[in-house]
Amino acid sequence: MSTSENAQLNEIYRQRKLFRNDRRRTMRFISAFAVMLVLLGAVIAVTGLLYIVKNSPDHDLIVLRDRKPPVVSVHDAVSANGKVYSIEEFADSISDISDVRMSYIKEPDFEADGIQDIVIRFTDEAGNYTDKNLKLEVYHDTSAPVIYVDDDIYVFWNDAISYKSFAEVEDDYDEDLDLEIDNSEVDVTKIGTYPVIYSATDSVGNTTSKTVNIHVMEPDSDEYYLMKANELCDIIISQITYDGMDDLHKVWAVYNYVREIPYVLTDYTRNYIREGYKMLSEYRGDCYGSYASVKLLLDRLGIMNIPIQTDEAYTRHFWNMVSLDGGNTWYHVDATNWTEWSQRPNMCMISDGRLDEISAQHGGTHYHIKSDYPATPYNSMPVPEDISAQYGVYDWS
Repeated sequence: MSTSENAQLNEIYRQRKLFRNDRRRTMRFISAFAVMLVLLGAVIAVTGLLYIVKNSPDHDLIVLRDRKPPVVSVHDAVSANGKVYSIEEFADSISDISDVRMSYIKEPDFEADGIQDIVIRFTDEAGNYTDKNLKLEVYHDTSAPVIYVDDDIYVFWNDAISYKSFAEVEDDYDEDLDLEIDNSEVDVTKIGTYPVIYSATDSVGNTTSKTVNIHVMEPDSDEYYLMKANELCDIIISQITYDGMDDLHKVWAVYNYVREIPYVLTDYTRNYIREGYKMLSEYRGDCYGSYASVKLLLDRLGIMNIPIQTDEAYTRHFWNMVSLDGGNTWYHVDATNWTEWSQRPNMCMISDGRLDEISAQHGGTHYHIKSDYPATPYNSMPVPEDISAQYGVYDWS
């Protein structure tokens, strides 16, 4: 091959190589441009889709797959007298990115009394769900509240009256019920008796009422002193007795309490209410006050007792007779504090014979006309062993 032909062939090869290089550069450029166009299109598509989702009022289009169940809180409920709750009323809060529907897995029965277990399912639009358990108490309350108040209430002339302090109200379901009080007819500036109406209504409308008598008294009346005496007796009884104590031990408790009150001779009025209250409140008194104090305390305990006194032509003394069996059997009880006696014999639940012995030993202190009073058994009632141990009671002859 000639030199010119060889040079010509080399030029052809060089041109072909240049062409191939140019084509490769062109293809790389086209490929890069195509990738850029694809990426740009994807960005535009995603941006537009997000804009649509963000500005759609119903969020009909969900781009991301929802895998989270709704977050829910519920509360227990009480249905009184047929009250029916909608399913939505059991929920306190519901949180989810889509709408949530509610349905019962275990439905309530608003007619069956008792406590029921209820199960509610909360399901979102992606099918995720949360089950919640709650309790429903159903009851039908037909019982009215009960008002506890005395039939008769004693107050004093021109005093301020705290009507609610005399009464309490209870209900089988509701607590802290308010009492309504109609005292429109009461006039505390005038002595007399007036009606007062107490009433209460529970949450489902059951109503009750009770009418009591308010007695407006003179400050110095017997009723006044009886009320004050009963208040004081209740305090003393709470201190000297206990739940379950039998009547015999209650008599002994009263006897020992009064017997320790110091003896002071007074001019008594023969009014046992005033004299008993005076002795119990002042903690001093004479034999009449001792008799009256024992009577007030035993009356408050519901234990039968009667007064007894000596023949006034001979001497003057007072004490009690007590019966524990409804009046069939009687014994003497004298709680006077005989401070001048060298010994203090037991004088609680003793017989006529034993009383006569004590009286003879002390100058006829208890001489009385026996036919005026019930006869006692031949023997005194034995002193219970625990009484002897507690009070140191000995039957001195």
